[in-house]
Order: sequence, then structure tokens, then C-alpha cells
Amino acid sequence: MNRALPTPTPALAHRLLQPVAAQDRLVGYRIDFRRGAEQVDLLSLVDVLALLQLPDPRLDLGSLASWCEGVLHDPDLAASIRAVADAPGTPPTHRRITGELIEVRLLQSARIAGTVRLIADPDQPTPSSGDEPATPGLHRRSKLG
Repeated sequence: MNRALPTPTPALAHRLLQPVAAQDRLVGYRIDFRRGAEQVDLLSLVDVLALLQLPDPRLDLGSLASWCEGVLHDPDLAASIRAVADAPGTPPTHRRITGELIEVRLLQSARIAGTVRLIADPDQPTPSSGDEPATPGLHRRSKLG
């Protein structure tokens, strides 16, 4: 499967780096052995990536693809996620590949927006202050179970 994503437009890149309004959130779950399932509000692609990097996240990839297309207005990322979800494989494999796609899209967007310097990119100057943008974490909603 080809995981290459076309470069987003500057407007899309900026939109993908911003959190969405609370009413447009995506809901996922983190699983804890002792506490059970905990609902997580996902307000950005950074939040989605953080959830997917947890040991046993729960996130419907079809809903994620619809959210990317309908809320974030990124049909290319949505189509790639749908292709992953429809491909043979296990849920952990699908989540790993989806996380890789989101990571690529975030790096593309950050580079276009000028908010991150890629270490291996000789075309980007080294920041003098060392200030890097903060990465928002997961937004908790409530505990379930």
C-alpha cells in the first residue's frame, strides 16, 4: 500500500495544526487494566496520534476517516485511512499504519506552516532560541467502567 500523501495546501496545513471546536471532537478510548475504558476527547490530529501511540487504544478508523474529511476537510488523509481500514490485517497493524499516516501529515503541515524544523532538513535554519511549539496532550472527558 502506498502511504504517500500529497502535500497539503498552506490553508489546509494551518487548519490541521489547530484544535477543532469541542462540538466537532472525535471520541476515542484508552484502555487501562485497572480502571477500564476511559473516554478521550480528540480535538486535533496531535491528540489522535497520541492516542494511537498508547498500548491498546480504541478508535474506529471509519469514524476517524469521516472526521478527517468532514471536520478537517482533508479528503486525501481520509482516503488513506479508509484504505488502511479496508486492507487485510489486524487492528494493531491498522492503528500503527494510521498513526504513521497522521505523523506524515502533521510533519508536512508543520513544515509548510513553519512551526517545526525537521532535523534532517538542511534547508531549514536552526532556531537560535531553541523554542519549539508545545504539543498538546490528550483531553480527558470522563472515566468509563
